[in-house]
Amino acid sequence: MGSKLLSINLLPWREIQAKRRRRRHQIIGLLGTVLGMAILIGLRFSVSSMNYRLSLQSQALKNEIRQFALPVLPYPKNSMNHDMAMIQKIKVRHEALLVTLITVGKTLPTRCQLLALKQWKDIFVLSGRCQASTLIYLYLQGLKQVSAIQAVTLQNIHSSHGVFFSARGKISYENKHI
Repeated sequence: MGSKLLSINLLPWREIQAKRRRRRHQIIGLLGTVLGMAILIGLRFSVSSMNYRLSLQSQALKNEIRQFALPVLPYPKNSMNHDMAMIQKIKVRHEALLVTLITVGKTLPTRCQLLALKQWKDIFVLSGRCQASTLIYLYLQGLKQVSAIQAVTLQNIHSSHGVFFSARGKISYENKHI
């Protein structure tokens, strides 16, 4: 008995499997492309409809504003100049107040704590606590150097668990270069 080896040709089977895999990859790629295009088209329609709705809403708002718009009244020149001067004065006062309040807060020594800061017209009153009275005096001397602060006076000082102080200052609105 001679041993005959069966010779099986696996090449056609491998070729068939390779063709099936290629075909499956092609179908998956095609389906992905179609799905991507469908999503893009849907987004395009969604964005365009949103833009259309926004334009309708803005047009309706413009029409509403036009309906309630006040007529422009002619101002005499003197009145306009007076109004502009008042606006400029308010702006300078506002800037001076902001500079003052920011300076009071930012220049406080690290070993001091600001407990209250009150402002009424041109006067501001601050109270706080420090570890040493020398820090308070240095702090108040520094505040006197600020161009938006006209005067700073120490009102009272007492010691119990630290040095508590209260100071009063006047805001200067005359300095235009703040």
